[in-house]
Amino acid sequence: MLDAAVSSIEYDNSNVARLLAMYAVPGCVLATKPSFTSPVWFRESERDLQHNCWLLSSHDGSKKRNSEIETSFETVVDVNSVKLSDTSMVFDNVSKKIVVINSLSFGIAGPPVGSYEANKLSLNVDWLFRWRQGLGISFNSDIKFEHFRDFVERLKEAELLDLVPIASRLDTLVADSLAGNLSLPIYYVNKKPRIAWVPLAAKLGVPERALSNSVNFRLELLDRLEAFDNINATALAASLRCEGGETPAISRRSAGNINASLKPWQLITQLSQRGLLPHDPLTFNPFRDESRYVIASTIGTSGKRTTTLLPPDYFVLLASASTWVLEFSKAILRAYSLLRSARSSWRQARLRAELTPMLDAAARAGCPPLYFAWHIGRSRPSSEAVGRISIAEAVKLLMTACAIVIAGFSARRDGEIESLRRGCLIESRRGIYELSAYIEKTKRDLDLIPVPALVKSAITVLQKLSREARKFSGEPWLFQALKNEGEERPFIRFVPNDLLVRFAEINGLTPSEPGTTWFLKMHMFRRAFAILYYHGNRFASLDALSQFLRHFDPEMTRIYVNEILPGQIARLREEIEARVQMAFAAQTDEDRNWLADARDRLKELQGRGDIFNEVRCEYVVSRMLEMYDGKEKPIGLGAAGLYADLDAMVEKAAAQVRLGSRTNDPAAIRPPLIKQLHKYANDNFVEPVPGRAVQCRCKPGDEEDLKRAECLKEKRASRLFSSADQGEQPPDQRPDFNFSNLLVCLRCVHCAAFSENQLVIDDAVASVEVSAKRAATPSLKETATAKLHGLKDAVQSARAAVGGRA
Repeated sequence: MLDAAVSSIEYDNSNVARLLAMYAVPGCVLATKPSFTSPVWFRESERDLQHNCWLLSSHDGSKKRNSEIETSFETVVDVNSVKLSDTSMVFDNVSKKIVVINSLSFGIAGPPVGSYEANKLSLNVDWLFRWRQGLGISFNSDIKFEHFRDFVERLKEAELLDLVPIASRLDTLVADSLAGNLSLPIYYVNKKPRIAWVPLAAKLGVPERALSNSVNFRLELLDRLEAFDNINATALAASLRCEGGETPAISRRSAGNINASLKPWQLITQLSQRGLLPHDPLTFNPFRDESRYVIASTIGTSGKRTTTLLPPDYFVLLASASTWVLEFSKAILRAYSLLRSARSSWRQARLRAELTPMLDAAARAGCPPLYFAWHIGRSRPSSEAVGRISIAEAVKLLMTACAIVIAGFSARRDGEIESLRRGCLIESRRGIYELSAYIEKTKRDLDLIPVPALVKSAITVLQKLSREARKFSGEPWLFQALKNEGEERPFIRFVPNDLLVRFAEINGLTPSEPGTTWFLKMHMFRRAFAILYYHGNRFASLDALSQFLRHFDPEMTRIYVNEILPGQIARLREEIEARVQMAFAAQTDEDRNWLADARDRLKELQGRGDIFNEVRCEYVVSRMLEMYDGKEKPIGLGAAGLYADLDAMVEKAAAQVRLGSRTNDPAAIRPPLIKQLHKYANDNFVEPVPGRAVQCRCKPGDEEDLKRAECLKEKRASRLFSSADQGEQPPDQRPDFNFSNLLVCLRCVHCAAFSENQLVIDDAVASVEVSAKRAATPSLKETATAKLHGLKDAVQSARAAVGGRA
């Protein structure tokens, strides 16, 4: 709360800024300057909260790329280019700064936020002010509850622009233009008029990006251009159709976006209640009836389309990416190097004629033909360029492939992938690799992530590709590529999220679900390492994946997730518990900082395990549903157990349908069955066994299951016959596949062999059969024949175990 002297002041434009004097400049405000156009940043003690442009960063810039972000307090918030820095808006200017300061330094509705979160918050505060100004309300203290309901109703529309009366403002602008009072802001490209979006947006009181990206606004503008009977209006209409298309926006916004739009209301409410906005408080609680989360989930869409990819889609994307890294990279790197050496356009044209046949001959099958130029003209491309891609596009697609491979095997976020630096791959032991990656949401520091050898190939490609860019920029980031140092824009622009769909399309990939189109974001690949582990066997026979899977060792993933990761979590929990027990008074600042960092570290480690467990459960559900649908007919004693469990759940689901519905629709059983399967998957396992021949149902840590595991019986037997003194061994907590083979697994009560496993078993039987026929000596023939009979008997028993359902 403010002291009485401060809270009793009557504020006006001349003295409201003194409220900022109560606050220290937050540590993550690196610098400030009076305005966006000011050339000089003020740092350290010269930083000033009354400045209207702040440079924020809550990350170590030497470890995270693009760690700094500018936050503006002079944004356009009302019609006719009214800015937050104008004298008339000084109350809102101070309010926004107080919201940002408190969010950064102390937290308002939770812990302190980072720089990017603070900037997003500030942009949503701007929209609250724009909406209020659009209603003709000048102060937050004049807003009533019915006004808030209007705000919520507007959030139901497709775009943020719907928060302001954009159509009526456009009508006024057009009317003034027709009357000759002003003209539409335009500029010319090759004597053809184009809309000048920045001044147009300022005139309408909204940000340029929101206006220029709005298909709905373009359509509104197209309708009104018909009122202008001149050549310019016709040309402008043509350019609008060409630039923006004519597809209306989605009908509803996502719940997440709506929640973000409502967050400023909650923060301003809480700051008002604490007396921290005495100059212009909100005088009511907008969430007295419903929380912002409930409102957002009620009126917004779930946004589920961005959450995941189906396993087949992961595999084809990762397979194509590995092909680019392992096979196509050499030709692209060679062409990139040659083009960089040809500085002038005439030199490039001469080399194009000389080198194109050589580059075509050197390219591997499937690699898109390259056009020896940085770019291909959009309007009138050369006939030589038809069917080819430019070197800049090839480089961007190669970098995209590297990003897919690295993200797929390290479970890192897109910002963490882009922050990889030279020397980030560490070979701790021969053939054992770890990726040094920045953990941005929790630890905010570097951490080591175990990765397979394929990641080394991707890192090697990036180090070659970025070598000249790193020299030129003086920065260590791997995801950068240089065209020519003398150009105005010397770097090849790389935004992976913008390139993923293009990557899929140029490789001729289509989604596995018929009638759908690709929607891809880098964060979707965070689950890939787990999907590879569980679903790799099912797709191993596809030719396109054979080379890819040779570079992925599922056993490494199993050891990391089942042994290394739980050990790290357990040790960290123990140390946290030990330090927490220490009397608070005895804790030093170093102890408290360690605890904060350790809790973040624990959260990060648990997140990795949660991803793996989530995919594991989905895998169990999918296999059981395939059994229910008759698409899968596994064999083995473990499969018999799966069928028994499935039959029980089907009967229970059928009983629920009979009790709750009069319909006899067979499909009615599916929803309750799926619900039961998800519960079942939480503590039931179907784990791939190395070698791809079977899958194991043994529950880790279950004493009874472990006693019955054949591989552990073999392990115990091997100890009895060992001459070495091994001392007392700790009890096994999971199956030990080092003591398994096909015969051992097939006789095990936990064994289930699905269709892809049965193909491997059939191949193994056929191989032994050939060995028996071609044995060089009678004794070898006898041994191979005995093994063959043993295998055939084991397979027959496995089929008999499921009672004719195979």
